[in-house]
Amino acid sequence: MIRSKTMRPTPVTPKERRELADWLRLVERVRPRRLSECPQSGPCPFAGCRFHLYLDVNPSNGRIKYNFPDCEPDEIPEPCAMRVAMRKGATLEEVGRVLNVTRERARQIQNQAMAKLAQSAGAYRDYSDGVRKV
Repeated sequence: MIRSKTMRPTPVTPKERRELADWLRLVERVRPRRLSECPQSGPCPFAGCRFHLYLDVNPSNGRIKYNFPDCEPDEIPEPCAMRVAMRKGATLEEVGRVLNVTRERARQIQNQAMAKLAQSAGAYRDYSDGVRKV
């Protein structure tokens, strides 16, 4: 397993920014809006989708983390997190392989997600009882 790589954003000129904005508008017209519109088999061409597993973008600093630096987007084992989730019942080893992390890291991510869900459920329960905690 080759570790993921993170890249710092490079400065963009105003001309490059305009060209990128034009390109993004074009992509947004053809990008699926729902899972039912996504290609259900084969490689996913939308590496910028939030469910695509090829890269992650940190919104606070713009850094890009390539989860599979040794592969092209169409070569990764599982391109879509939603397709993996629909299978249900994956082991930590399978999740680790899909995310390109170790089994232990997959367990840590699972525990963090479960804690967030429990916190959200508690906030919802407090709100639905008429007592809203801030």
